Amino acid sequence: MTALNEKIEGLDGGADDYLAKPFHILELLARVRALTRRPNKIKIEDKLQYADLCFDKPNRELTCSPKTIFLTAKESELLYILMKSPETLFSREQLILKIWGSSSDIEPGNVDNYISFLRKRLRELKSICEIKTVYGAGYSLTHKQK
Repeated sequence: MTALNEKIEGLDGGADDYLAKPFHILELLARVRALTRRPNKIKIEDKLQYADLCFDKPNRELTCSPKTIFLTAKESELLYILMKSPETLFSREQLILKIWGSSSDIEPGNVDNYISFLRKRLRELKSICEIKTVYGAGYSLTHKQK
């Protein structure tokens, strides 16, 4: 894998920055200084909307008017990631890192199970949204064209 591909994979995987080895200590210190200039609080969006869906993360409520359903904690985390970046392809590995973390022993098949659960929820709500599978690559939240 080339250095550029590694940087792209790292940034697409959720990193805010990427510093390739070997690096100069002055560059590292400049990046640390830049990070300390960022705002102290990062605003986390509690409510997301996409197409006909509205998701209230703190209450784990998914609404597709007029119906509202409640999601489990892991369903909520997965849906939050998909709704925060709709139409973005996420690999199983990216989803595992974002939801369970790097030290997790979770099997990739568990992601498939939660995707299946969310698909059932979307059908239950009769939403125009769906979770697409790109074989061998991952999942994305999209909506059916009317």
